[in-house]
Amino acid sequence: LQQDITHMMKNYNGKLFFYCGSLESMQMEADMNRMIKKIKIASKAAIVKQVAPQGRHNEQSWSKAFPAFIQFLFDHW
Repeated sequence: LQQDITHMMKNYNGKLFFYCGSLESMQMEADMNRMIKKIKIASKAAIVKQVAPQGRHNEQSWSKAFPAFIQFLFDHW
């Protein structure tokens, strides 16, 4: 996976928004943090990470993160 991320993200300088809920799974946040770390090493992407306390893997939780995502997407570099 590291080689794939390094290759795919080599010249990437866009925006990435990562979100998870603390109640999604035992490994979700740790897995997300590992992926973010690999992407930061391989690219110049602007990355935002958000972890919702008590958040679950469902539309109700995602809808709470949506305003921050939209703001991040349309903010200037």
